[in-house]
Amino acid sequence: MRNKMLSSAFIVVLITLIATSLTGVWFVQLALADNLVNVQAEKVEPLLTYFHNYYVNNDGWNDIDKIDANQVFAELTPPDIDHYDLALIDQDGTVIMVKNQAYIGTFVSRNIRGMAIPVTVDGKRVGYLFSGNFLDHLLVRQNHRLLFHIIMAIFGAMTVGLVVGYLLSVVITGNILKPIRTSIEAVKQISQGDFSYRVPLEPYQDMSDLGQAVNDMAVTLERNHETQRVMLMDIAHDLRTPLSVQRASIEAFEDGIYPFDQSGITLLKEQNDQLIWLVEDLRLLALAETGNQEVNKEPVWLNEFVENLLAQFSTVFAKKSIQYSFSPDEEKTIVNIDSHLMTRVIKNLFQNAYQHSPVNSMIEVQLRKKADLVVITIKDQGPGIPVEKLESIFQRYYRIIQAESGRPESLGLGLAISKRIVDLHGGNLIAQNSEDGGAVFVIELPLSDTSSPD
Repeated sequence: MRNKMLSSAFIVVLITLIATSLTGVWFVQLALADNLVNVQAEKVEPLLTYFHNYYVNNDGWNDIDKIDANQVFAELTPPDIDHYDLALIDQDGTVIMVKNQAYIGTFVSRNIRGMAIPVTVDGKRVGYLFSGNFLDHLLVRQNHRLLFHIIMAIFGAMTVGLVVGYLLSVVITGNILKPIRTSIEAVKQISQGDFSYRVPLEPYQDMSDLGQAVNDMAVTLERNHETQRVMLMDIAHDLRTPLSVQRASIEAFEDGIYPFDQSGITLLKEQNDQLIWLVEDLRLLALAETGNQEVNKEPVWLNEFVENLLAQFSTVFAKKSIQYSFSPDEEKTIVNIDSHLMTRVIKNLFQNAYQHSPVNSMIEVQLRKKADLVVITIKDQGPGIPVEKLESIFQRYYRIIQAESGRPESLGLGLAISKRIVDLHGGNLIAQNSEDGGAVFVIELPLSDTSSPD
């Protein structure tokens, strides 16, 4: 990168100096040409006056060929330049008056006319006085050596500028690359697992945005790494507890401590369901994170769908003597959903309401339409959600610490999974607090265009 930047800077400096030098040479040439014209004009002022008056009196160069060129030039040209054979050229570059009649009609190029003496009328160039011999004489007097030294001085200045520009490029490139190299080193350290490494921002104010971006990345990776570390510990704990209980139950059955009857089988089944639910949470989260979650939608009567899930969950609510109420939509509402995934969402929200509801409380479930949406509201009578946590509650592995125990409850996967599933359905999942206490979770789903399920 350093070599490329140096090369780019050097090329820019080189092109700039070449353009400057060529422009300088051009301006020198213009100045010399202008000086030549002025010197010639001083010598032939009477001729310029004569031809000016002729053009005005004759409305142009009409009948100029009838004038005796030898007589005019002899009378009006100073003796020291009379032998230089001046010629009159019209505005198009054609020789129209000259002592040597053989040159009449000869065309003179624009470049040569640029060094000739202009004949002007009312500020407009109508012709030129020109002598190649006189011009050569003046060029000699301009001192070719001086002109050569001027041009060499320009190229010498270009060379010095090139060297200075290159040195400045080295310094500037080094200053630009220093914070970039520091950021690259930081990225290398972070990629090797040192998430505590930070880019110093003070010395590199011009590149502070880059350094801040690297630092923000390091902070995020460090936080995610810590979250994953804690999550792995919690997964191990959450898996170990039901597995240990299940193992203890099996050993008790083997030793005859517990009778191996229907109640024992039910206990093992509940413990196994807890393990399956946890593993399924992890699987769904992984699919959602990678964008590989398939959604198989089908039309569903939403009232019956939610009511059936409430009925299935009633035995769980009964463990804490929790009552529930269901207010279905007055109209029979149809939505296109993946029944398996949406069951997961609603059961997660029921489980969340159950965990945070006190004994002998009430959980309210309501369905209603709002424009082209159907809204499912689940309200509990628990402590509610801290206002500053309403947005972050749907982050994966996020859990609210229980005030009584000071410890979080479960892995905090359910709400994150629910949010992603609802998003995949084109809906929205919102967390709120009720004015009279308790948390409120709102699911918004688009209505189906289907009149009835198949």
